[in-house]
Amino acid sequence: MLAVRLIVAGGEAPSLLVPDREYESITAADSGYDTAIRLGLRPDCIVGDLDSTRHRDELVADGVKPMPHDKDYTDLELAILEGDGPYDLIGCGGGRLDHTLAALAAFRKYGGPERWWTDEDEVLKITRPVRLLCGLGTALSFFSLGTNPVIVRSKGLRWELDGYPLSPLDVSLSNRSTGNEVLLIPDGEFYMRLPLGTALEVLDA
Repeated sequence: MLAVRLIVAGGEAPSLLVPDREYESITAADSGYDTAIRLGLRPDCIVGDLDSTRHRDELVADGVKPMPHDKDYTDLELAILEGDGPYDLIGCGGGRLDHTLAALAAFRKYGGPERWWTDEDEVLKITRPVRLLCGLGTALSFFSLGTNPVIVRSKGLRWELDGYPLSPLDVSLSNRSTGNEVLLIPDGEFYMRLPLGTALEVLDA
């Protein structure tokens, strides 16, 4: 089984989340430490300038060395660069627009998360044909972070994706399922957004 690490970043995050898989490591980025502790997670590593966490003093006392406030990398980038391979992400929701733009830029530069949870959304990376078992009328959006458009064939959506090129400039927003099952067959990697807490099972097509 491929090892996956977890990054907990600043920004809006779920009020309650119990990850359904084990992680190789957990890295907290600045105030992501506060979120991790609130969710009952114990980070193995804390990175960033610690300018927004409420636990700065105790972290410094425990030996965490803050990065300079004026630096070339965002706290999220530092967390991504802390390890190799795939990662899941908690946080980076809401808040300042420039932080969201910086997060998307980091995803394009270093690769995006396998799964991403904010206060309102769950985002899944889709790399192969999948069958989604979800409720009727589930709100779904689809986008890509890659430079080349991704063509996705679908069945079970109000507006089918057949022939629609997903890219950073072309997204499918506020689509929805017409039944309890959606089939997605991509020719590359793309992302699907759904409401946080939606009952969902992803099966191989």
